Amino acid sequence: MRKLVKMVLIKRIARLLICLCLLAGTLAAVTPVTARGQADVSLLPSVLSVGVGDEFEVKVQVESGSQAVTGVGAYLDFDSTRLMVMDADSTQPGVQITPGLVFPLVIENEVDNSAGQIDFSAGTVNKPFPSGTLVLATIRFKALVPAVPATAVTFSTVKPRETKVGYGPENITGIPKSASYSILRTESSVDSPFPIAFNPGLIDSRLPSVTPGRASLISSHTALLIGSLKDLGAAESVRVFFEWGLTMDYGNTTPGVIRSDKGWFAANIDGLSPGITYHYRIVTEGNNLSSPVYGPDMTFTTRQLKNMKGHYTDAHRIYWQIFFAWTKLPGWMMGYCNMQ
Repeated sequence: MRKLVKMVLIKRIARLLICLCLLAGTLAAVTPVTARGQADVSLLPSVLSVGVGDEFEVKVQVESGSQAVTGVGAYLDFDSTRLMVMDADSTQPGVQITPGLVFPLVIENEVDNSAGQIDFSAGTVNKPFPSGTLVLATIRFKALVPAVPATAVTFSTVKPRETKVGYGPENITGIPKSASYSILRTESSVDSPFPIAFNPGLIDSRLPSVTPGRASLISSHTALLIGSLKDLGAAESVRVFFEWGLTMDYGNTTPGVIRSDKGWFAANIDGLSPGITYHYRIVTEGNNLSSPVYGPDMTFTTRQLKNMKGHYTDAHRIYWQIFFAWTKLPGWMMGYCNMQ
């Protein structure tokens, strides 16, 4: 419990410092300069049409003109039933997006595909500080189900997930610009990794609807997968189950449950390995559907077995990155911290 509280506290400190105070120690060494303008944050492309099963890239871009930028915190929300973020770094636990090259000090890089949230913040201590058109990060989405006219990806502007652009301690954020993407049903959707039955006479609202829940009761070897059947669509009954495994190929399934009404369902899985990230998704089958309906990919990480020496966590890494940036200690010390 103490570790969880510490992790939450450190993350909140990171969000607060990245745009307001992270680089104040560096700027204090030079003559104070007042910010000359604002910096706008946007998504490119802002409008796009794709097909079910297609993958596409979206850049998180900062446009600051001649105004220098030292740190950015971007917090995005998306519909997890229609879009999924593809993992950019399979060597790390969880799901990440691809950082840009302009801001090398990455403080946060977390994606929650079940909640539809992307949290990314980064900064720089390298002078001259960047300005102009800056690519903060690149997101690779996968289109899951049709969205007509469009599904939105928006910047959060509410604390604690408030999108900000900073120049030292100054907040120079303009108006964040969101994006909208149309997802069209095509015949190729039937063969996609997330197929929806191609039937021109069957409207989207008549398809079964499921909402994934977070994995619960996670230990080093077991976990409880939870989901909710929101709507049976046109089916009188459906069979629901989970696919799970080490990759998005899954390879394992839980026993199916026949449901004739909406509600929660769960399945326990075991035989897991400690400290490993697993993928899972909900599958719904009905006798009136030519193909199963798949939910978004989600992940959980089993608990690591403790040892007598303790272990180094991401919370420690975030803390030391902030500390080194704040105190301007030698760069090799930060590199040593990141290698632990």
